[in-house]
Amino acid sequence: MKRFKLTIGFAILLMNVWVFCSAAPFLVSDPYPATDNQPDGFLVVEQGKPDTPVPLAKTAENLNYFRWDLAGVSKGTHNLTIYAESATWGRSDPVPFVLSIGILPPTNIRLTK
Repeated sequence: MKRFKLTIGFAILLMNVWVFCSAAPFLVSDPYPATDNQPDGFLVVEQGKPDTPVPLAKTAENLNYFRWDLAGVSKGTHNLTIYAESATWGRSDPVPFVLSIGILPPTNIRLTK
């Protein structure tokens, strides 16, 4: 009985560690230097889909950067355009980004002579 309780306890511990250690994928930028103009937020645009506003993320040093959670993005290839936005200077130049999620390389490809 004692062995059974230890096994159950260990299984529960492993499940809790797995839940807390699993990480969602994120698309991130380098932090903006403190001396540069700072954005108020970001905008992710994908053709045919609603624009996605992304709030600022902050580093431990309180520097702003882009951090977008990709957990809700569907599998496939996505052609994105990302903008930094500010009430002071408006919208930045577009930054194109191609994102491929869940697409595996072809298998069973062989070279022959």
